[in-house]
Amino acid sequence: MSNDLQAPINQGEKVGWLEIVCDGVSVGEVDIISENDIYGVSNIRLKNSFFSSFIRVAKILLI
Repeated sequence: MSNDLQAPINQGEKVGWLEIVCDGVSVGEVDIISENDIYGVSNIRLKNSFFSSFIRVAKILLI
């Protein structure tokens, strides 16, 4: 996730990227795109929201 994110963030805006690594080798990257508009949120809350979403995605990928 970009360290310089500041609200507002528009739906569809790139907010970071995810590197996919297998056995220590980078096999690809995926952009992280905001699915909603985000207004007036602190950076800590924004990062917590990102990590919550990331954990949900990781669980889906590992199943």
